[in-house]
Amino acid sequence: MYLKLMPQFEKEFKEILNSTPSEEVTIERPKDELLDEILYSVRGIDKRLRKIEEPGYLNPYRIQFMGGGGARLASHLRPIEDLNLSVRAFNVLKINRINTIEELMLTDLELLENCGTKSKEELKIMIEKIRNNDWS
Repeated sequence: MYLKLMPQFEKEFKEILNSTPSEEVTIERPKDELLDEILYSVRGIDKRLRKIEEPGYLNPYRIQFMGGGGARLASHLRPIEDLNLSVRAFNVLKINRINTIEELMLTDLELLENCGTKSKEELKIMIEKIRNNDWS
């Protein structure tokens, strides 16, 4: 029965689709809803701009000049990739948007999302090494 009626159904369905004019459906949104969305967007942009205006934000790769004319990237501004962490600890930092050693040093490890005991311990040890300047 199915095999007999399905071709007929498909043919009639295609005819209906072809004979029906296509219309773009637009849903009229209330003005209050539109204004709320615009306000939310503007506040988000304002928050990001304030973050950018913070001292040092736009120049994360300040150079530290040393005697003898040499220069190197200030150690606290170096990326976390330089720390030689395990994949698990590195991923925890990336998930929590921690990208520099400075950000790691300012982070409360207890507040990190998806951070297990081993990763916390590894990060605590690394922070202690950084404080003792024994990590490079």
